[in-house]
Amino acid sequence: MSKSAIYARVSSEEQRERQTIETQLAEVRRYCEARGITNPVIYADDGVSGTIPFDQRPGGAKLLADAASGKVSTVVVYKLDRVGRDVTVILDAIRRLEKLGAEIVAATESLDSTTPGGRFTTTIFAAVAQLERENIKERATAGLRRLARAGAWIVPYGYRVEGKRSDARLMVSEEPVPGTGLTEADVVREIFRLVGDEGMASTKVADHLDRIGVPPAYRLESRGKRMRTTSGRWRDERVRYVVRNSAYRGAHPRAIRPAGG
Repeated sequence: MSKSAIYARVSSEEQRERQTIETQLAEVRRYCEARGITNPVIYADDGVSGTIPFDQRPGGAKLLADAASGKVSTVVVYKLDRVGRDVTVILDAIRRLEKLGAEIVAATESLDSTTPGGRFTTTIFAAVAQLERENIKERATAGLRRLARAGAWIVPYGYRVEGKRSDARLMVSEEPVPGTGLTEADVVREIFRLVGDEGMASTKVADHLDRIGVPPAYRLESRGKRMRTTSGRWRDERVRYVVRNSAYRGAHPRAIRPAGG
């Protein structure tokens, strides 16, 4: 059994920028072939934020478990930022894997955590990964502001827009979610109930919504009535976004009534 593994990850933000797991895998496979690494096992976290601890991701947790049982000794990633986008998360993942006897190798970066100088360089790479994530968030925020100035709406899940231009307002959407017996507003209320009343973790809430067939959709409405819908699965970061978004507490300046209320 091969003791080599490939780990790949993209976040939901990166997915929206058309980054995919497949792109990483193609590059890393070429790297492996050039170095005689055969039949590597693939571990992937698709649509998972790099700020989530490694052991709390489906692919990351499975990789750690297999490393603990001696099935993995080398983990190849495209770049260190695939391990994480937070310095603490990255260094903790490396430490955990090394304690289990597995080393991390990057196809596009020179990593070496076995020497003082190598550990210093690895920390720098980790800091750069975090900086890049913060820059992505800053660009996304600037993009939303640009859309707002142009008269476009980013409509939170569970809301709809009523009216036009300066008279437009967010209204609670009671539009049915096909096949679930719920409306969009019901979904938001269910999220708040599970997190607030039952203390359920966001990952468990995401699993529940996927299980009952609720699509993780939002709409982009502009003057031309252009609409865009996300696809895929609910993620814990998406659930946390709903819980933390002020619009669901009625704090949005154009929200009529909070969908989470």
